[in-house]
Amino acid sequence: MSFKIEACNLNNIDVAVKTLKENYVENFPAIRVTKDKILGKGISLYLLSDISQVPHNPIATFGLSSAYEDEDVWKEVRASLSDGFDPKKDAVVGQLSISSKDVAITRVVYGLLLDKAQQMGYERLFFILRGNVDFYKKLFNAILIKNDCNYDIGVDRKISALVVETKEIKQRGLRFLNRNLSSCFNKSDSLIKREIMNKSHWDEYSSAFDSIITPPQVELYNTISPLLSGVVLDAGCGNGNLAAFVNGEVSTYHGVDTSLDMVQKANANLQRLKEPQRFQAFHVQLEEFVNTHQYDVITLINSVYAMDNPSLVFKHCYNLLAPGGLLIIANPNENMTKSHMEMMIELYESQFSGNPAVADFKRLNLQFVTQYQHSFYTLDKVEGWLEQAGLSVTNRDCTHFHGAMNLIVAKK
Repeated sequence: MSFKIEACNLNNIDVAVKTLKENYVENFPAIRVTKDKILGKGISLYLLSDISQVPHNPIATFGLSSAYEDEDVWKEVRASLSDGFDPKKDAVVGQLSISSKDVAITRVVYGLLLDKAQQMGYERLFFILRGNVDFYKKLFNAILIKNDCNYDIGVDRKISALVVETKEIKQRGLRFLNRNLSSCFNKSDSLIKREIMNKSHWDEYSSAFDSIITPPQVELYNTISPLLSGVVLDAGCGNGNLAAFVNGEVSTYHGVDTSLDMVQKANANLQRLKEPQRFQAFHVQLEEFVNTHQYDVITLINSVYAMDNPSLVFKHCYNLLAPGGLLIIANPNENMTKSHMEMMIELYESQFSGNPAVADFKRLNLQFVTQYQHSFYTLDKVEGWLEQAGLSVTNRDCTHFHGAMNLIVAKK
């Protein structure tokens, strides 16, 4: 199952509240959750939807709040704390609801909860539970603050309060979550929106990209293809061109891209391949994409330069990879200048002279170089981010695209 995690706002808060009520609140008559309550108290609510279904099926929510709720239970908890509650470092976990008892989905939700808490700078998470205390103690190294709280949740059962330190989770818990605290998220990973090229640009680019594949691209795909096996994620898949080069060792190919037009073209192209049931593309941003299974290989081909924060993306890729999995990155380097692109276009233009998309292909590629050149990172820069994410670089090659493309293979 493939999921999209998204922060709730005015556009999707109604769906999130409905999901929350269906999964959780209806079982506890004394608890009242409304849109106004969530928005008014500054709760960061997240919605998880199954995008492998059409229409998308919301299956889980979780909330983070840097302030105590007004209910009496928090007065009891606060009185039991020895070192107080620091809203800069502490968060209350609330509105946690999961529609399925599937362990794989539970792993996804709790992993995302930890990621978001770390990224927002929270060091401690406070939970109110009506059960499963041992689950939190064994997996998350939770400390019991208050047992049998005097608070009515609408059923004949007492609740408990626990605290979890986001950087003190037991190894057993980290294995359960598929996480490594050496590559934990932090506030510096916050996204910095560049908005250099909007989605309509990439939608426009998709037509030219769909009909013209140059010899340097083919050479790159042929180099990467032997490294692909098992379950593969093509992040920034564009029109799915890489899929045509995969070998029989690939059991499943998933592509993700933020351009709806490219994803639609990709799915049309994928259906023309041998055994099309192996292939599927999703319209989603990589940072918001998760899955119940782990990937054997993730590729980032000509997509890192367009990302708001590569460091955050690499850490997310680490979480998506199976142990021993490969992350393959192909990104233009500092040699990819406008003059270098003009040289390559001139070199190969005659091969596509009869293609009506040639003019757009030339114009958009030159525009791409001009606007993204500052994101054509050096080899050392990319390798530094990979090491921070807990990945080990096993191979590097700077010869593709006439010396203007870095190809890096890293292992989990």
